[in-house]
Amino acid sequence: MSSGKSTVGAELARRLGCRFIDLDSAIEEDSGMTIPEIFKTEGEAGFRSRESSCLIRLLNTYRDESSTTVLALGGGTPVDKKNRLAIRENTFCIYLNTSAEVLHKRLQSACAGRPMLKRASGNPEALYERINYLLNERKGIYEECSDLTIDTDSPDIGRTAEKIMTTAALRRPAADTVPEAQPAEIQESSLPEY
Repeated sequence: MSSGKSTVGAELARRLGCRFIDLDSAIEEDSGMTIPEIFKTEGEAGFRSRESSCLIRLLNTYRDESSTTVLALGGGTPVDKKNRLAIRENTFCIYLNTSAEVLHKRLQSACAGRPMLKRASGNPEALYERINYLLNERKGIYEECSDLTIDTDSPDIGRTAEKIMTTAALRRPAADTVPEAQPAEIQESSLPEY
C-alpha cells in the first residue's frame, strides 16, 4: 500500500546482488490477469486465494535454494494466518512501517488502480479514513510477522535499503557468487526463497 515494498525491495536486491520478485507480479503472471482484473472477476476472496497459493508455491519451490531472493509481499498477504505462518517459518520478514499521513499523500493520485482503495478514489477524506482503517487493522499482524521494522516515511529508497542492510547485517556476496541481474518480472528460474 505504497510503503515502498516494491521499490525498496528491488533496490535492496540490487545492492545485495540477488533476485527480486514482486508477489503481485507473480500472481499476475500465473493468472494472466492484472490485480484489478482479478478483483473485478473473482472479488477479494478470489484474489486472496490466488495470493496464498502463489506465496506457498514459491516458498515450497525455493525453500532449499542457497541463494537469497528479496520478495515484496502485498499489503494484505500476512492477514491470512496460513500466510503469516509460512512467512514466519520460511523468511526473514521486514515490515516497512509508513504513517497514514504519508501513505495518504503518496496514494492520492494513485488509488484508483488499487482495488482495496478504489472506493475512496477522488475523495481525500475517505481515502485517509480507508488507509487509517487498513493500517490499524493490519499493524499488529505486520508486527507479529516481521523480524525487523523499518520506518519508511522518508521517500529515500537508497537510504532505506542501506538502513535495512545495516540493521539486518546483510552483506553483498563475494563477486564470484553474485547471480546475474534478473528483471523484476517473474521468470520460472528466478522465484524466491527469502
